[in-house]
Amino acid sequence: MNLIQSTVLNNLPTGKKKTPSGWISFNAPCCIHNGESADKRKRGGVMTNTDGGVSYHCFNCGYKTSFIPGRKLSFKFKKLLGWFNISDTEIKKLAIEALKLEGENFEYEKKEFAFVRTEQQIDKIIKECDQIDNAIILYTIVETKLAKYLANQSEKFSVPCFGVLGNLILSFSKLLNQKAIHKPSAQHVLDEDYYKRIEAIQFTMSHDDGKKVDDINNADVILLGVSRTSKTPTSIYLANRGYKTINIPLVLEQNIPKSLKLNNKVCIVGLIADPERLADIRRNRVAIMKDHKLKEYTDLNFIKKEILDSKNLFKKNNWPVIDVTRRSVEETAASILKIIEIKKNK
Repeated sequence: MNLIQSTVLNNLPTGKKKTPSGWISFNAPCCIHNGESADKRKRGGVMTNTDGGVSYHCFNCGYKTSFIPGRKLSFKFKKLLGWFNISDTEIKKLAIEALKLEGENFEYEKKEFAFVRTEQQIDKIIKECDQIDNAIILYTIVETKLAKYLANQSEKFSVPCFGVLGNLILSFSKLLNQKAIHKPSAQHVLDEDYYKRIEAIQFTMSHDDGKKVDDINNADVILLGVSRTSKTPTSIYLANRGYKTINIPLVLEQNIPKSLKLNNKVCIVGLIADPERLADIRRNRVAIMKDHKLKEYTDLNFIKKEILDSKNLFKKNNWPVIDVTRRSVEETAASILKIIEIKKNK
């Protein structure tokens, strides 16, 4: 039994009875709305079908309507729901349920309201929703007082309103055995960790692609690799975790900074990738740049030599190596963090 069927059955007039043919009979509420005297002989009937449908027939005034799964709620069926004293808000919810059962990709317009902090903002949103047919509100407000105000105003204006985070917060609270504080933007607290991340991001951006190498001792980790081995995105990911990161490109016949070979403090990690995969990535980059003079850059034999030389460099200096060919940035970063932890514990 679906939500539409159960809602209808739970809101039928009192004194109903079931007939041998499967109909549920009761005093029809539609007659007085259609110019007839009030039904007192149980001439109204409802039947729920095994396919999820609902049929209604009044044998007094002749009013007929039905809900058929796969179709929207009709105007006549919505009127009947209202006569069953089902609220406008509930009827709108049932209309949404019908769309779900219909399984179609219906068109809709989405509006987002960020940083809602006051009742005045909520009043403005509710007023706008009240002027739109079938408006629905989904909210992520966590402050209890403001969420209750939104719920009350939504009910007042018959606008369906659903809290996206309510059950999620409750479930986490029970799982972690901690009381939710319901404080908005608590993840953005300006504490020591926040400023550490900002400092790491600024450092990493200024040391991207070998821009600065004169202060490598200030870094937490240094990434080395040939072009297109995910050095920059991995560096940014690590910076967002609070790690100051330098990435240096390896270019054939160009020496790396001497300070790297003398370094014993900072964790240095080499990144490599499958040459054929690199060739594909580089060809795509050249096509986007529309610079077809970079033949050597995309040549497979040239790339194989680049990778071989980088492997020899990493082996010579005893630097750990990560193959990024089949790894996401997150996976590569996770491996680097493990290497950093191992180095710290030595």
